[in-house]
Amino acid sequence: MVRVYVGHSSSFDFKGELYDVLKNSLLSDSFAFVFPHEHSSEPVQTQKILPSCSFMLAEASYPSTGLGIELGFAFDLGVPIIFLVRKGSSVSSSLKVVSDIFVFYEGKADLCDALSSVLRERSLL
Repeated sequence: MVRVYVGHSSSFDFKGELYDVLKNSLLSDSFAFVFPHEHSSEPVQTQKILPSCSFMLAEASYPSTGLGIELGFAFDLGVPIIFLVRKGSSVSSSLKVVSDIFVFYEGKADLCDALSSVLRERSLL
């Protein structure tokens, strides 16, 4: 199964608004999502996990230094990055340096549909 690392800020309800949404979607039939803070808020050795992942999903709606570090690891390791961005969020233009794949969504209800559409366009689903 295709492993996908899920990076995000800790400044929102990532378990309810991201982890649960992905876990309970049809996407979980095709992808083994790696949720780094599912069971602990302790720092994770991202650079050791990313090499075993086919790509990284990065929820970029909330500024985060930690996510920026993870993005740097992914970029340096050649792991493709797909950004998830809630419509209306202000995101840094510097994100375009590491990826040009952005998935814009309204909320929990359409996150997986928007992501699935982009994955199909990119032949990843």
